[in-house]
Formats: sequence, C-alpha cells, structure tokens
Amino acid sequence: MKTWFLQGVLNEQFVQLEKLEEIDSPNFVEEVLTIYFDESDKLISDVEQELQAEAASNAVNPLQEQQRMLELIRSNAAFQQMKREQDNLKNKLETYFQLKGQVPDNEEGQGSNE
Repeated sequence: MKTWFLQGVLNEQFVQLEKLEEIDSPNFVEEVLTIYFDESDKLISDVEQELQAEAASNAVNPLQEQQRMLELIRSNAAFQQMKREQDNLKNKLETYFQLKGQVPDNEEGQGSNE
C-alpha cells in the first residue's frame, strides 16, 4: 500500500476512512467504495451517452462544426483516460480487499501502510 500512496493512488482520506471501520462494521471501507464505484459507473454511462449524442448532432456553420468536433475528440480522449484510471483504481482496491480478507484480525493493523 505504501507504493500506492507514493503513486498518488491513495491519500490520507483513505487512511481516515479505514480508521472509521469498527468491529461492528469490519468492511466499512469496502462498502463505501462499492457504493462509490456503483454510482460512478452510472455517471460514466451517462457521460458516454451524452458524448455519443453530441457526436451525432450537426452544427450549421462548417467552422463551428470543426471546432465542435475537435472539442468532442479532446473531451472523449480525456474521458477515456478517466475511465482507464477508474478501472485501474477499482482493480487495485479489489485486490487489496481480497488480500485484506485473508489476513487474520490480529495482523491487520501491523502493516496496513506497506
């Protein structure tokens, strides 16, 4: 995990979220992040639909059309990069939670930042 902090994948907010886990709710962080990813997947789908609709519309002026298409291409490229980063984060956290589930309770707190 230390590498993820150095790479900027995780930050202090993740540590604070982990501190909120209690005995009654040992999977609190995983539950919060599952909700986040479910909601963000819905928003990503909405943005994709909007980008597709924008690509299908036509401008009256050829110059406006060219500018609109360039903006659309840049927006789509940035959006695709964001989706890749989102998938990468999701995969890393899924691996983390799988590994965390394999660690006995008395060892979890000893090396959580490594």
